[in-house]
Amino acid sequence: MTVLGKSRLFLLVFVIAILIRFLQPFTFAMFASPRIDLTEPTINQLDSRISKIRMGDLVIKVIDD
Repeated sequence: MTVLGKSRLFLLVFVIAILIRFLQPFTFAMFASPRIDLTEPTINQLDSRISKIRMGDLVIKVIDD
């Protein structure tokens, strides 16, 4: 590889590294982190969520001689 070819390769790698460095925060924010709804839920929303996730039917079976 000639000196000119090595210089072009080095320049290409350098430009790609710079682009990756500058575009990294944008790609992380756009694709890696989901959007979060920052509004506070109401009491009714919290109660329905608690009922849905934490409450359920319970069956107790007692066996005795």
